[in-house]
Amino acid sequence: SIPQPPPGRRSPQPARSTARDSSFRTDIPLRWFIPLMGAFSLIPSLVLSFVIAQIGLLNENTRPKFEGPPILVVLGMIILSPIIETLLMAAILWAGSFLTGNKTRLAAASAVIWGVLHSLAAPVWGLTVAWPFFVFSCVYLGWRDNSVAKALWVAAALHAFHNFFPAVVYLIGAYAGLI
Repeated sequence: SIPQPPPGRRSPQPARSTARDSSFRTDIPLRWFIPLMGAFSLIPSLVLSFVIAQIGLLNENTRPKFEGPPILVVLGMIILSPIIETLLMAAILWAGSFLTGNKTRLAAASAVIWGVLHSLAAPVWGLTVAWPFFVFSCVYLGWRDNSVAKALWVAAALHAFHNFFPAVVYLIGAYAGLI
């Protein structure tokens, strides 16, 4: 049986989470966590992409270019890139943890690094991936306290979930002759 507080006393309530720290939470079932954090990473990135396109910084000449058969590009976006980038992100966060133990600072530094790395392929792309990589880093750091293996799995799954919508748009555009 579950122990009850003495009469007249209320049970302590768990601290309420805010949007600011929800990426570090691990008490949400994964079936909800991945879509929730996927929306949390994807929607702001899409809004930023739209704004950047509207002001003329994101266009045919400045967008990322992908080489190869469209179906292989999509598989790379959904499977290969999330796995490789999550492993590299974990190494970056591990190295950064020697400089600071603050998870938010680590996640922000990781986001900047990944933004710069993606900017090497297409300068504007770095702006649109910084936020998602901040979220991926927060998720990894939150789950790492439970298990490094689970942290890797959850962060890679989230990254794949995030990449799914852009991959489908790319695939449709490629086969429609728009890309």
